[in-house]
Amino acid sequence: MKTHPQRVLMITLSLLLGFAVLWGASHALAQGPVSPHQGQGQKGGPRADGDPDRPLSSYTPAAVDIPLDQIPVEARLRAAQLIEDMRGTSLAPGWRQAVLGETVRPLYRPDIDTPAYYEFQVLANNEPAGFIVVSTGEHDFPIAHWNFSGEPPTRLLDRKATEQEKQPARYYRLDALDYAAEDAQGELIAPLTTLPLKVSGMDPAWLDQPVELSQVTWQPATTGADDQNPPTQGEFQRVGPERSSLQLGAWTSWSQLKQEYSQAYGVLIEALLRDAVEEWDVERRLQEEGETLVPGDVRTLALLCSTPTIHLEGAGAGHVDARMLTRSGLPPAYQITVLSAVAGQALPLDVFIDCSGQPPLVYHYTIIQEPPTLFLPMFQRQSRNGYMGTLLEPFAANWTQNQGSYWAWAGTNDQTMYRQTTFVRPPNIGTCFSGCGATAWAMLFGWADYQAESPYWTYWHPRYGLYRKDGGKGANVRAPLTMTKGIENITWEIKDDIATWCAFGSAPTFPWDMHQAARYFQGRTGTHLRTHYDVFGIPERRLREYARDSIFYRKTPAIIGTGWLKHYPLAYGYYFRSYRFLFWKRYHRYFWVNQGWGGAGNGWVPARTWFAGEIWP
Repeated sequence: MKTHPQRVLMITLSLLLGFAVLWGASHALAQGPVSPHQGQGQKGGPRADGDPDRPLSSYTPAAVDIPLDQIPVEARLRAAQLIEDMRGTSLAPGWRQAVLGETVRPLYRPDIDTPAYYEFQVLANNEPAGFIVVSTGEHDFPIAHWNFSGEPPTRLLDRKATEQEKQPARYYRLDALDYAAEDAQGELIAPLTTLPLKVSGMDPAWLDQPVELSQVTWQPATTGADDQNPPTQGEFQRVGPERSSLQLGAWTSWSQLKQEYSQAYGVLIEALLRDAVEEWDVERRLQEEGETLVPGDVRTLALLCSTPTIHLEGAGAGHVDARMLTRSGLPPAYQITVLSAVAGQALPLDVFIDCSGQPPLVYHYTIIQEPPTLFLPMFQRQSRNGYMGTLLEPFAANWTQNQGSYWAWAGTNDQTMYRQTTFVRPPNIGTCFSGCGATAWAMLFGWADYQAESPYWTYWHPRYGLYRKDGGKGANVRAPLTMTKGIENITWEIKDDIATWCAFGSAPTFPWDMHQAARYFQGRTGTHLRTHYDVFGIPERRLREYARDSIFYRKTPAIIGTGWLKHYPLAYGYYFRSYRFLFWKRYHRYFWVNQGWGGAGNGWVPARTWFAGEIWP
């Protein structure tokens, strides 16, 4: 714990360093631009369990249900704080009365012996209200997956197990959106969807090479004012490499998947670890130096007991209103509101919270009069093509803002809740799925067609031909929001266009084939289409920004790629939380995704993607 002289010294040094950096930046701008590739950190990562200072014996032993009070404090506090941060916002409708459930379930990953995640159930008025998946270490983002409605993934797995008259003994999180359960003998009961395919041909050197993204654009031969006389021809324009040597195959067994998990997905696992660095840096800085606040800022702190002992220290204590919040049916919280500051001074504030029987907590803050006018990125371990942070996220009227959180939606009330379909056609033996790629495009096309008849905005009005009667090329009708025979028809047509193939219960599509969905436009619409992707299937910052900007600037969903080359959901929400540390800003970023499961399983996932698919009028 830092003493006040140490905090004052730290703040003083930070201010001096900040002014030095600002002077250096202005001097560098006079000399020429600073390369974003400077300041690359050392490679490597944490121990598999994520915390080198915590003995393995302190982890909760494997169990299906663990009482909430037996979960490590840092994981429990992270989940409780997310609820407080989201409570009352449109980011989590239904969480106004949300609380954590009384039991928690550990989730494993095959390359980590101890629990890799904790799944917290969220309840509102004693009804299921979503879940929060918290990482136990730096192998993934601090909060890896969450949703404000429905049941947690393990409860959905329980239903599958009951159908098979089996009892889950261990749950797994295999990648961003894939969950599975096994019985006491280690045999697979059922995955939530399908298992990830085996990935071959990946090279660790790809992570440190300069990145050349691929882009394919569909340009209609003619672009009329509307779809009265739709073009029947067009052309593709390609930039960047066409494809890579990646191969997808089947696992012979659940046992083989677990044993060879690290070998098959090692490059992707390392990419995930590197991408999570920035958010873990936020967590460390919040603990060590604390967030910088200005007058008007409000912070609501989650509490893990009902009668804590709380006291404030530091020069900033006289400049805040601090009080306990008691709310009917909810746990108490502690709220701090910054009332004033002193010009030219950085005032330290420490909030000490002591719950009987738990380690004491301390929150550090620094109060300043006004934020600096320039925030520079902090150079940490790099992503594949540069530093992890950006100077500032863009702002515009489409954003909603609340105490450091910013978010945008692309149509929350009229999403197309389609799902994959099955069909038997030669030479396939058995049933083949249409695949998530075709479903994602169908949802995006249907969404835009539905907007073409919106009375509220005109952006998509010209492209009413994206969906026609029964999915054909005849009369114009408005696309449905749920599955119909016509949607099955267009989904299967797109599936053939993008070369989705049937493989071991899955229907994968390579990213370099996804642009072929534009062939569906011929004879229907003058809509444009563009895909961006990494041929190695590794997430990249610019891909995130393509999808983000579609949601932000054009209020149009975008297709992204999640997991180990596994899934194409439709992203229609984007959220980021900014944290100020004197002269620096850092971020947590998430996409809200429509899974293509008929409305089930939608949720917030970290904003990383190896693919971005867009359309525009």
